[in-house]
Amino acid sequence: MVDAPKSSLTRGGLLVDKGLLNLRPDLMEEGLAAYRSNAPINGSAAAEIIPLFPPDSDVIVEWRACTISIIDKLVPEINKMLGYF
Repeated sequence: MVDAPKSSLTRGGLLVDKGLLNLRPDLMEEGLAAYRSNAPINGSAAAEIIPLFPPDSDVIVEWRACTISIIDKLVPEINKMLGYF
């Protein structure tokens, strides 16, 4: 049986990879600007470039809520396909 949410799934990586979840363009630019201003401080300019937001920002809270909502809708169907129900 698929358990949801798992911590790696609540961040939305799989949903982003599959195109089910993405940031609005204005929030993407805001997050990338924060990354660009932070990367030189930490010396991580060569690392993967991803939008950066504080953990308690509205963007992160809403992102997690959307991710969990999508997973909650997918889990019953995945379980059915796997023959668990």
